[in-house]
Amino acid sequence: MLKIDTSFTPFRLNLRRKEPIALKLSIRNMNDVDVLMSYEVLVSRSLSMDKGGFKTSEAKRFGKMEPGQTEEKYLDIYPKGMTREGNYPVVIRAMEHYQNYNFVEKEYKKKLDIRVEE
Repeated sequence: MLKIDTSFTPFRLNLRRKEPIALKLSIRNMNDVDVLMSYEVLVSRSLSMDKGGFKTSEAKRFGKMEPGQTEEKYLDIYPKGMTREGNYPVVIRAMEHYQNYNFVEKEYKKKLDIRVEE
């Protein structure tokens, strides 16, 4: 089992400042055995994971995770020019694979909302 923990800094994305919000992603292996793990982060089309506004997802193949091991990653999320006030979804998928990355044994999903203000 993989445990997904997240936090935002700051809690809201302010359009006036044009600064990104930082997503802290922490994935922990709660199994008693090593697992082959990968994850994927998908943001709404109104948000971006780079300043240019073209990247709306990030995926990483982590490799073998030992029991109790934690993988931490900080991701910046930027507003696009067309972004307006409201809540925008973020989906995080963590997958345990069987033998290689072609076969998914288990998939864990976490859905978040980013609050965007003027």
